[in-house]
Amino acid sequence: MTNLVSSRFGPHEQVHMDRWHRGRVVLVGDSAWCVTLYAGMGASAGLAGADLLGTMLDSHPDNVGRALAKWENALRPYVEHYQHNGAQQVSSSSRRTVSSSPSAT
Repeated sequence: MTNLVSSRFGPHEQVHMDRWHRGRVVLVGDSAWCVTLYAGMGASAGLAGADLLGTMLDSHPDNVGRALAKWENALRPYVEHYQHNGAQQVSSSSRRTVSSSPSAT
């Protein structure tokens, strides 16, 4: 997991995994690719991932391994994009603007 720190909301985690499946076990949504609060894509990415998984399994009913590989290859670029955007949002929100004012004497 990658820990991203924001001064506004505290630390946020991202999940980065080399593979989202092993054999017939599949992780979907935040368990596989948590993209942080800042990406704004948690529920959408989870639903899209599940929908695409169903489509791939329907397309390759006799070869689950092929279906899972095609699913991950198709989805991973989008998830990585969401994660990158989320990390940039955390970085942007962590920057603090300091204003100076004349000190009272």
